[in-house]
Amino acid sequence: MAALGERTVTIDCDVLQADGGTRTAAITGAFVALALALRQLVEFKVLKRSPLRDYLAATSVGLVRGEPLLDLCYEEDSQADVDMKW
Repeated sequence: MAALGERTVTIDCDVLQADGGTRTAAITGAFVALALALRQLVEFKVLKRSPLRDYLAATSVGLVRGEPLLDLCYEEDSQADVDMKW
C-alpha cells in the first residue's frame, strides 16, 4: 500500500434490488473503476506505480439445501440458506 501513499479511496456500490449476480457485477465494476483511476494517476505521474498487484472479479457463493454452490442464479440466491459475495 506504500505505492498509494497517504490517500483514501472510497468505493460505493448501491444495488437496491438485485440477486447475487447483480451485486457481484456491481462489485466487479467498482474494482474496474478503481483500476482505471489508478492507471490514470500513474499516467499523470501522481503515483510512481499502481498499488494493484493483480485483478479480480466478484462471485456469489452459498448453501442451497446443504449443497455449496458457486455463482448463484436468482432462484438459488433467493432459496439459499446462506449466501455471500466474494
